[in-house]
Amino acid sequence: MIIALTGTPGSGKTTLAEALSQKGLSIASAQEIAERHQCILGKDEQRNSMIIDTDCLDTVLSSYDPVSDCLIIEGHIAQVLKTVKYVIVLRCHPNVLTKRLQEKYWPEKKIKENIASEVLGVILSEAIEVHGIGKVVELDSSQKSIQELTDIIVRLVRNSMKDMTLYQPGTIDWLPVLLQKEYSWMVDENGT
Repeated sequence: MIIALTGTPGSGKTTLAEALSQKGLSIASAQEIAERHQCILGKDEQRNSMIIDTDCLDTVLSSYDPVSDCLIIEGHIAQVLKTVKYVIVLRCHPNVLTKRLQEKYWPEKKIKENIASEVLGVILSEAIEVHGIGKVVELDSSQKSIQELTDIIVRLVRNSMKDMTLYQPGTIDWLPVLLQKEYSWMVDENGT
């Protein structure tokens, strides 16, 4: 079975993937697989990121033997891969996410773009659209430690995702932050 581990940049995917790997789970980076198998369409210069051919990546992943093992694909595009059976979406409160992205010295425009994406739940919406709500888990990485998140995911994977309903989508809502002064730029810039 292939499981996507996804979320807005800065939500903790890579750190969590490393912790899951230390627990013996098989982890792979969507971008690294895409690069290795020539599934890169180009580079988005404005966002300084690679444009991944998800159809090509799905073809590569379809050769993976899902019966013998579990593979977790980490990346902020993993939610749209059709070869994925389940999706784990990390959500992060905008205040925490802003701090994390500032610590990475991201440009303000890119930070704002990612905060808006997180507030609107873009990645969660994409996951549900592609896989259905019953195949998606939503975890708050701003409220739980990496150890807590690791324990939850290890338990889910080892139980074949049977306890997914404990973490069903819709429990995390960042929209109220739009009422906070520090996020007024979202309302002002989007004209809503």
